[in-house]
Amino acid sequence: MKLKVILLLLILPYALFCAPDSRKQIFSLDLDYALTGVLNRGWGLGVYYDREIIPSLTAKGGFGHMTFLDRHGDFTCTTVSVTLALNYYPFGPAFEGIYGGITNGADFVEYLDDNEFDTEDTVISFIPHLGWKIRINDTFMVDLYTGYKFSPFTGISRRDRNEFLNMGMQYKAGLKVFL
Repeated sequence: MKLKVILLLLILPYALFCAPDSRKQIFSLDLDYALTGVLNRGWGLGVYYDREIIPSLTAKGGFGHMTFLDRHGDFTCTTVSVTLALNYYPFGPAFEGIYGGITNGADFVEYLDDNEFDTEDTVISFIPHLGWKIRINDTFMVDLYTGYKFSPFTGISRRDRNEFLNMGMQYKAGLKVFL
């Protein structure tokens, strides 16, 4: 039953947003949320939808969620992330080759410790980034990405926010699916 639900969740967005021109939009899963969750004795999942606005310019929206324990097991952390990115492809059409851009994100974080002390915070971050998309075939591509995530605001109450929100240098490799 669980496998059927997972497959439905993976295929449903493809069926809902299927377009005649398959080179105008991309749907992808971000396993960075899952990896961070598992490494911290929890779980996570992220999804992205990337669409061409005009030739050589795309807008990408994303959503992610993680629930896990801190590294000492003192408290539980739950995060919900929402992101919006603009990507520019200077050497060709959208979704082809090298690109650069900026991502703006909001992480809504809640901590709950053993004493049931509840702390909430919101972290606004920016990620200037560079990447390279390599098309495998008409359906799939590989996306190599690097960026630097930073927050100009300091409001979070925990010292180790970098561990949970992955601040600093970002290195990713992803498999993308054209819709």
